Amino acid sequence: MQRAWIAFRRGASKYDRDYRTGSQDLSSQSPFVTQVLLPLHTYPDGNSSNIALHARALAQHLGAEVHALVPNADFPPISSPLANLLLDANALVEGAKARCKEHGTALQEKMRSELEQHKINLHCSQVEYFPTQLTDIVSEFSRYHDLTILGVGNHDAALAALPRRSYSQEASPLCL
Repeated sequence: MQRAWIAFRRGASKYDRDYRTGSQDLSSQSPFVTQVLLPLHTYPDGNSSNIALHARALAQHLGAEVHALVPNADFPPISSPLANLLLDANALVEGAKARCKEHGTALQEKMRSELEQHKINLHCSQVEYFPTQLTDIVSEFSRYHDLTILGVGNHDAALAALPRRSYSQEASPLCL
C-alpha cells in the first residue's frame, strides 16, 4: 500500500489550488512544461511496477514530462577473508547488484511503455550509488525539477529520511 502526501514549499498559485482541490485538468492551462522527477529505488525491495500507472496519471493531469531516475545499488568490496571463505561474500554482493539492475531495467521499461501509450515524454538517467547515498542523490536531482514523486511503501526504510533532507530551499516540492 502506498501513501500519498503532497508538500508545496512555495506559496500556492492558482494552479496549485486547482490541483489540490481537483477542480479541473491543468494540462491545458499551464504556460510551461512541468518537469517531474521520479526516482525509482531498487534496493532492498524496490518500487512496485504500479508506480508507472500513478506517475502516468499525475503527469497526464499536470501536462508534465517525467524524468525517471534509476539508481543502481553498488556496494563496497568485502575484504574479509573469513566472509569470503564461508559465504563467498563477493558473489552475494554481485548477485544483489545484478538483481537491483534487473529490477531497475524492468521498472524503466514499464514506465516507458506506460507513458508512450499516452504520449508523455520520458527521460531516464541511471546512477550507481551506495545505499546510504540515495537521499543525497535524489535531493541533488530534485533541485532541477518542478515536482518530485516518490513511491514509498509501508516498509521503505531506504527513503524514510528523504522528506526531511530534500525539503530545503533548493529542492522541488515533494509528493510521496
